[in-house]
Amino acid sequence: MKKRNIIWLLFLILLFISSYYREVLFRSINAIIDGEDFFYAKTTELPFLKNWTASELNRLKYILTIGFSVLFVLLTTFGLKWSFKSNLAFQISLGLYAIVVLVAGISLLIALITNQFNDFYPFLRTLVGLIHNPLLFIILSAGDKAIQVIRN
Repeated sequence: MKKRNIIWLLFLILLFISSYYREVLFRSINAIIDGEDFFYAKTTELPFLKNWTASELNRLKYILTIGFSVLFVLLTTFGLKWSFKSNLAFQISLGLYAIVVLVAGISLLIALITNQFNDFYPFLRTLVGLIHNPLLFIILSAGDKAIQVIRN
């Protein structure tokens, strides 16, 4: 197996592991906020969060959203950069992430100025969902491989 393929596989695994833990954390926090003791995503006990208030847990969710966003962007972009000879997938990922961040920033600004954050939240959540998964990495990887096959 080539070195670049091993690097690609490593980043794909890291993205899937990150996706799993992101899902468990957010589902766990939401369940605690809702007062639930049992829920399907609870595969790990998070007793240290049980005594937190709903307000503190909501703040934690925003911090985790930023942290996971940075993590997914870094894993995707560097994974693409180090997995392929061509920089095309890497450059496209940077452009797409820049567009999502710009649209999210403008939307958040409008939501805060108009005091209608709750109305904008579903859209913002969708944008975050675009970042917090390995799909961009997979799609751009497939595209780069397809271009390589066509050129050869």
